[in-house]
Amino acid sequence: MRQTILVLGPAIVLGLFVAACGDDSAPFLAPLEPQSVTVNQTLVLPLVVSNPDGIVVSYSFVGPPLPNLDLTSTLTGSPAGAEFRWTPLSSHVGSHQFDFTLTSSLGVSTQSVLITVQPQLGSAPIFIQPGKGGTYDLDKVQCIKFDLEVKDDDSASVAIREGASLPAGAELTTEGDKRARFEWCPTDTQVNESLSWILQFKADDGEHEPTPHRFQAVLRKAAKAGCPGAPPTINIISPPAGGSLSSSAGFPIVAEVTDDTGIRDAPVLYFSMTEPATPPDLGAMVVSSFEEADGENRWEAQVPPLTGPDADGVTIWFLVSAVDNDDEAGTTCDHRTDTAVQSFIATKDGGKAENCELCGASSGCASGVCSAAGKCLPPCEGCPSVCDEVTTIDGQSEESCGGNDACQSVVPPDPGDCIQDNLFNNTLEDGLSLLGGALGGQICSGEESDYFSFASGLDMNVEFTLQDLDKVDLDLQLLDESGNVLSFASTTKEIETASFCVTAGSTTYARVYSYEFAAIKQGAYQISGEGIPGSCCENDAHEPNNSIDAAGFPVLTSFSGTLCPYDKDHFAFDVVEKTHAEIGVTYEGNVAAVDISIHGPLPSQIQVGSGLGINGKAQFNGYFTEPGQYVVAVVPYGSKQATYNGTISFESQSGCTFTFDCPENTVCNADSECIGNSCAPPIQGCPLGHTCAKLTPLSNICSFDCAINGECRENLGEACKWLSTGRSCGKAGNQQIGKSCTDFNDCASQMTCNGDWPGGYCTHLKCQSDFDCPGGSKCANVDGVDLCLEQCGVPFVAQCRLSEGYACGFTLGKDGNFFNGCQFGSISI
Repeated sequence: MRQTILVLGPAIVLGLFVAACGDDSAPFLAPLEPQSVTVNQTLVLPLVVSNPDGIVVSYSFVGPPLPNLDLTSTLTGSPAGAEFRWTPLSSHVGSHQFDFTLTSSLGVSTQSVLITVQPQLGSAPIFIQPGKGGTYDLDKVQCIKFDLEVKDDDSASVAIREGASLPAGAELTTEGDKRARFEWCPTDTQVNESLSWILQFKADDGEHEPTPHRFQAVLRKAAKAGCPGAPPTINIISPPAGGSLSSSAGFPIVAEVTDDTGIRDAPVLYFSMTEPATPPDLGAMVVSSFEEADGENRWEAQVPPLTGPDADGVTIWFLVSAVDNDDEAGTTCDHRTDTAVQSFIATKDGGKAENCELCGASSGCASGVCSAAGKCLPPCEGCPSVCDEVTTIDGQSEESCGGNDACQSVVPPDPGDCIQDNLFNNTLEDGLSLLGGALGGQICSGEESDYFSFASGLDMNVEFTLQDLDKVDLDLQLLDESGNVLSFASTTKEIETASFCVTAGSTTYARVYSYEFAAIKQGAYQISGEGIPGSCCENDAHEPNNSIDAAGFPVLTSFSGTLCPYDKDHFAFDVVEKTHAEIGVTYEGNVAAVDISIHGPLPSQIQVGSGLGINGKAQFNGYFTEPGQYVVAVVPYGSKQATYNGTISFESQSGCTFTFDCPENTVCNADSECIGNSCAPPIQGCPLGHTCAKLTPLSNICSFDCAINGECRENLGEACKWLSTGRSCGKAGNQQIGKSCTDFNDCASQMTCNGDWPGGYCTHLKCQSDFDCPGGSKCANVDGVDLCLEQCGVPFVAQCRLSEGYACGFTLGKDGNFFNGCQFGSISI
């Protein structure tokens, strides 16, 4: 049996010398029983001494490298005995070995004890996943999907709910006692509205204030050719390339971003502690938002502080991304700039983070309180306002001056102080007429909208002008009588303008509302509408077909029509079997471009393909694997009109475009054929974009490379797993952390099978911290491999697979703390 030799890192040694007189009988310490203590409670451990002659003795102890152990423990004594006192912090949770030594002129006596620190009763939930954000390439995936999981050691069930209204169409589904699943397929309108969405969640155990979690979803799509304007320019001010930063808190990244029309959303920081590939895989990097800094066009973001005893002097790779606002009507013609990847050396300065600086644990804050959002909160001592209970990043409940709102960079006004206008026009049906000239109003919350109407007796172009009097980022939408969006203006400018060509006898509506991510969501405005008579675009006979639901009867092989300003046309068609299809559109007119997108099968409206309009043509080539009725959308850019002709042709074949098109145990090769997925390492037999992954010690299969579950065949039960070769798709089985397995398909969720241990061991490989591990496990390095180990022993009740050679072993975690983990060949303690 392999034995594990434990070597302590920088140990904390405290000593006490006691003098006395007596004879020459050697004193010694009595054996010590295992101890247990709860966070913030004091353990009193007597050290019983046999010293009948009362000779000179000294006491000392060696403990693990826990933060602030020297400040939270004392050792006092006399020739007759000693007493050890320890009041552990939340960062001390786990099992730790202490060695106590009595020294005299006649020799040394040492006794060891295992002390287990349990979480404070009533600990609050903390989010294990997802991280702070993610990037989604809409040309590769149509939907955003990720799992949410919380850790709460004293609660059997925790409710995961939305913290603020989620985007329309988004679903949050409970998957277990402490797990949930988020899915959202952004519509064309939503993508056109913004490429950066803040999703807010909360975890509620019914005992504490719900723990908030903020996730930034960054959407990316291929740039459209021929758009006016220039992309933004990004100049990284700090840190210098290849330089170094020293901090006890976060590491600031300062960038200057300039553009002729400005930028719509804050720039995005991508960073990683491993060197990115070329080009970088943004989906594998951590996402963080910038905030406006001192100085014109300057922005600042921060890389979180380093945690763990070995996290010092590490290299951080990063890049900055920004999108301009050249397309005032949406995002179609906005330009994106990504800087080159550069790096710096991050080191700790030995101090503690001050109030409102970033933190990784409460012990890293001068106040002793690190919020769940990762910021040091002010202490209650000397608080001029109210002390509120907060949930810390360690999952404990502490009080802080001002609570979670203490570090808000912009404190929004109290909605109760907002004086409502007397327009009573908060619904489309109550829209007030603008024919009489300009009107003024007041928005008092992010959920409120004010509506105005403009009835036209003639064909005319109607232009609405919104003046944002308080400069709080109010936006404008134009709607038809059914509430469909015709046009909108959502810039950061004080004056927004939007226009639409209306026909005689119709009514157009204007909606005034607050930008969803504005820091202040209340403000005064003035709005006016002006009609300019003239000839409008004459719509085709297929109208109204401006939505998927209004696509009408299915067409066979061709379709045609006219696109008026901000118009969209939709046509239904039937797919009777798995088939390859080509859908093409040719267009002409003053329009800048016309795109097509494919949705279905109905009633699902998920986008399954698209084609960008270039040089008068837009083309889609792809496979339909599921029969049903689909819809092709013809989408113009801008306010110019166009005419178009489209064709649909089918060719039934058994080929494929992606592995998504292939059945289980097959992959799609370069010849568009679904072939068997067996392979020989490292890459023999695998198509591009696949990895030859080790399934069992004697077999390998081609597995599709992935970053999120949504890139795998979820209809076949696949998940994006952490394998020894990287992240690849595999079946999500039923075996949980630490359980036996034959191959990685046996293990639940994103776990793989460590086949090097007898009987297999379900785990996450290449974990960097406990946040990468499922509940009830911690991240550790075992024999040079980073993996998640199932926790065992008090306060955990898991029983290791003793009959197979597994035991509950004393293990040093990646966070620098010791814990009991189930592993093969450990010495049971």
